[in-house]
Amino acid sequence: MQTGHRQHLGRLGERLAAEHFQRLGYRVLAQNHHTRWGELDLVLSDGRTLVFCEVKTRRIGSGEPFESLH
Repeated sequence: MQTGHRQHLGRLGERLAAEHFQRLGYRVLAQNHHTRWGELDLVLSDGRTLVFCEVKTRRIGSGEPFESLH
């Protein structure tokens, strides 16, 4: 997959994840937040819980989702 397509797919996955959390009552506090240790894709809160979310977007047929976790 070409880099532009991969980046587009990644942004789409992050948008879909953010929308899902918003439907569950979470508010997006930050997206693609850079720290000295790396990047946080999403930072969210529902007022009681703070969530740090790493989004992994995969195409159908590219293996099992848990294979991409370290």
